[in-house]
Amino acid sequence: MPRILVLITALLAAALAPPGAAAEPELLRAEKAFVYEASLGPDALVVSWDVADGYYLYKKRFGFRSLDPAVSLGEPEWPEGEIHEDEFFGKSIIYRG
Repeated sequence: MPRILVLITALLAAALAPPGAAAEPELLRAEKAFVYEASLGPDALVVSWDVADGYYLYKKRFGFRSLDPAVSLGEPEWPEGEIHEDEFFGKSIIYRG
């Protein structure tokens, strides 16, 4: 009889758990989700990101500046992004991969 009681308790606990409670993935830290690399060419600084699966970067959230007053940055050149609409930022250009 105690085995049946344990089984019933386990089944009830599983049935009453909030949906997705066990399936919620743990979020990656930013430095793991968005790994970047910078290289200096003859006339450009190139920064590229390796974005983890399931994550993306918002174009409008980027900002670039030089900490050295002797170095001025031009306008960035962007790869083609993907149009995405969400509840927080509305229609935006994002980058995946």
